[in-house]
Amino acid sequence: MVAALPATDIAQASTYLRGAVDATLRKRLLTGWLDKAGRINRNATGKDWNWLIEYMEATAQNYTASQTLNFNNDNFNISAVVTPEFWYVTSGQDITERIMNSGPATILDNYKRRLPKLARAMSTYLAKSLYADSTVAAGANRPIGLGTFAKKNGSIATANTDRIAPPIAGTTYAGLDLSLGSQGGSWSTNVASGLRMNAALGNDWPDGQGDPSNRYDATSPRLYNEYTNRWTDLTSGAAAGNWRTNCIPMLSRANTDLRMNSLESMMPNIHVSGSERYQNIKDKMRESFRDIMNHQASTDLGYHNVISFEDAAIDVDHECPANITFSICAGTMELNFYGEATDEGKAALQIGDDLQGIPGGIFTTFGPERPTGSLQNVWIMFAGGQTRIQPKWVVVHKDFVN
Repeated sequence: MVAALPATDIAQASTYLRGAVDATLRKRLLTGWLDKAGRINRNATGKDWNWLIEYMEATAQNYTASQTLNFNNDNFNISAVVTPEFWYVTSGQDITERIMNSGPATILDNYKRRLPKLARAMSTYLAKSLYADSTVAAGANRPIGLGTFAKKNGSIATANTDRIAPPIAGTTYAGLDLSLGSQGGSWSTNVASGLRMNAALGNDWPDGQGDPSNRYDATSPRLYNEYTNRWTDLTSGAAAGNWRTNCIPMLSRANTDLRMNSLESMMPNIHVSGSERYQNIKDKMRESFRDIMNHQASTDLGYHNVISFEDAAIDVDHECPANITFSICAGTMELNFYGEATDEGKAALQIGDDLQGIPGGIFTTFGPERPTGSLQNVWIMFAGGQTRIQPKWVVVHKDFVN
């Protein structure tokens, strides 16, 4: 056998496989479910968005013969209002880059890939916003996220004997006060103080019942405290706990509470965590059940690694903060967008994984365009929108003691 000359190896051109391997794409179950269920409005208009929350019910009472009846003109609805936020991403390419990377020399056509890459950036920004706290700098001027609800009421103590923290008082979302009893009403006091989910709260909530108007917790999220051992041992002392130990009973309780609030026809509840907390759930499920079942409805939607637990979906989302888990009745959540802003904008792109142009999309695109006096092509992608979330259908799992 004759060895090849070194010059032959040097002269032999490398073969490039066309296309690029994308290591950044992430499927997001929450937005996928919302899109499938028609909960993404791509044609919103107006300078702000109002809706009504039915926060109380009429009260039935017993009747005695010859009784004089009272007629109250009750308003069963409370108004919520949000204002839209806007975000954008830009990109540019000098004419020299396009000339040098054209024809047979082209390995990757960056010119044609610009809009899909910008759409990916816009979707990632939106996904991160969905979990952000809009009252702090990192979440300000974004669509209002679920983290906005994840704050406890500092005037009511939360100890490591408490499984729940009362929601924050004051106007924090859509003009609504999220604190318990902010809309009036009362709650039962049948459970002994030491066995309540929060001993300092003074009533059984969220166990027990409210008065017939059902308005005591009409605008309040549920804040589950993972820093307690009471999820697994109700009669023990005030020992500390953590998410890994408590995640199964906490998620189970969230399923119970969200199912109590929602209609059977709504989408299944969704639990979303960052990767470490998601892995904790899987590890504990293997310890408890030996097997992990995929969530069939999510699999049918194209999400093949979603866990099923009591018919609810458990998924991982890179954009979810590492120290928190959200449980959501997604059928009560909605995303509103203005859609294509002007007639001059190109076909807008949708939020999902299929980044194809569709009518009535949520991202307005401009470009490639060459500004006068410039030898660059520029691309702009722009969106305006806001979330609509009912706080009562949100559960937050977090350390609410430290």
